[in-house]
Amino acid sequence: MKIPFILKSSPYDRLSEHAEKIKECMWSFQQTIECRTSKKCIDFDNLRAELKNLIFEAEEILLLAGEKILKEKNLPFEQARLLLYLREQSNVLEAIDQTISWISYRATDKAIPKELEKNFNLLVDSIVETVEEMTTMAEEAGQYFKKPSPKRKKEVSDTFAEVRKKESEADKMEDELKMKLFELDTDPTTLLHVVKLAETIGAIADHAEKAAFELTTMII
Repeated sequence: MKIPFILKSSPYDRLSEHAEKIKECMWSFQQTIECRTSKKCIDFDNLRAELKNLIFEAEEILLLAGEKILKEKNLPFEQARLLLYLREQSNVLEAIDQTISWISYRATDKAIPKELEKNFNLLVDSIVETVEEMTTMAEEAGQYFKKPSPKRKKEVSDTFAEVRKKESEADKMEDELKMKLFELDTDPTTLLHVVKLAETIGAIADHAEKAAFELTTMII
């Protein structure tokens, strides 16, 4: 009888920590975005600084996880596959930072046209939900690799389905925002800014879905 592989001390201890930090980054990201699009909020610079600190902390955790992965000799999957997963997690952080930088280029009252505020908020919400599902999947995968079981494998699979669903919804929100934008009689600068902003935000969900895919591949 083949004894199941049990990973007692796993890089996933760090990966779960990293996933939680990304979740924290997303909450801060949403707050910072809402501040930038609100005429009443005056704390954008402070919120942006706090978010950058969280991103830095997440990157440090990612580096520590990578170092531990490279030292592991008995992983039940290829090191290269796990490193691809780490890269996509890093890309999530980079896309968050790029989004905040891009939205800061225009004044608060010009960041998002009033007619697009609802669509924009729906897009941001869908991005946050996608990343939260991805972090849940990372935690479930960590438990699976420590103690594999059909039940835990199914939990990861089910959550991956949710990640893909949320990412698809985010794509839909991005498309609807762009379509409504092109229906407006707006200036070229606003057009360029909002299109680029929507695509940069959408990239957050894209990388979250890719990270989730790499997790699924490792388990398979």
